[in-house]
Amino acid sequence: MIKFSTLSDHCLLSKLKEGDNLAFKYLYDRYWNKLYHSALKRLDDQFEAEELVQDIYTRLWKNKENLNIETEFDRYLFGAVKFEVLNRLAKRMHKQKNVDRVTRAIYARDDYDIHDRIDLQNTLNEIDCSIGNLPQKCKVVFTLSRKEYCTHKMIAEQLKISEKTVQKHITFALKALREKHMVPFLS
Repeated sequence: MIKFSTLSDHCLLSKLKEGDNLAFKYLYDRYWNKLYHSALKRLDDQFEAEELVQDIYTRLWKNKENLNIETEFDRYLFGAVKFEVLNRLAKRMHKQKNVDRVTRAIYARDDYDIHDRIDLQNTLNEIDCSIGNLPQKCKVVFTLSRKEYCTHKMIAEQLKISEKTVQKHITFALKALREKHMVPFLS
């Protein structure tokens, strides 16, 4: 029987190309933590860093038959992390620029009047209603996070759940709100 833990990255990649699940698991275990910390250092968001690394490994698995890595595997992975981080940071900046531009446009208008305020209040009421329709635990976590400004750690301690569970609830809530209200900058 092959002892996968002693195989080089090159050998594991060859086995991965053949669809070997165990080879993938060893490559995953060998680098996941280092990749996560690299992404976390740049993004400063635990959930997004985890998601980024998962996305890289998912693409690796989906494209395993067509892999053509011509550098050291760890350099390839860290390059992928760097590329993904840059993409995500660019998206953040783009979203923030859009929010800033819309906000300036609204407040700079001479005709900003009671109708605009009513429209804004109606939108906020719809969002509050959508929050109210979230699953109970998700709604509590989201409210503590976004309205009472509690940290993930504080929420986890208060509700006696893990921080990872807190992150999952918040992610679910944000995704639901974005989809329902088509508000790309909700975060």
